[in-house]
Amino acid sequence: MMSRIIFKGASTANPTRPANPPQDGKEYVGFAHLWLERGPVEPFEPTDYIITDSVTGHLTNLARAVASKRPVLLEGPTSAGKSSMVKYLAEVTGHSFVRINNHDSTEVSEYVGQYVSDEQGKLRFVDGLLVQALRKGSWVVLDELNLAPTEVLEALNR
Repeated sequence: MMSRIIFKGASTANPTRPANPPQDGKEYVGFAHLWLERGPVEPFEPTDYIITDSVTGHLTNLARAVASKRPVLLEGPTSAGKSSMVKYLAEVTGHSFVRINNHDSTEVSEYVGQYVSDEQGKLRFVDGLLVQALRKGSWVVLDELNLAPTEVLEALNR
């Protein structure tokens, strides 16, 4: 679609990845025509993920967004493969992946944490899923975010 709109149907050359990754002291993994920063776990290529031409295009666009180091919003119909695409790219680049599913009774404490009593009856704070994932440097998918209650959306926006 980009080539049709931007280049008005003219043929564009396929971009090629630079021969060497950036020399900034970080490790990189080559994906499509990009060098993506390598995560803390061993990268691997999942064998159960089917890559079609359209999936390749979507993965390349996702990789471009990831390379920009900005949050990414993926929209589309249910079961279109948005979460599995992020999981695949996380695995091939060596990042852990956390999917947080939202519903109409999701609470802020599930994200940030809450106080719980321990075996001795003393209160201690336990981090929520989002805080745990961020501390580990995981990629996070907030799935079905449109179903989350307003107070959860407001807390995430702070």
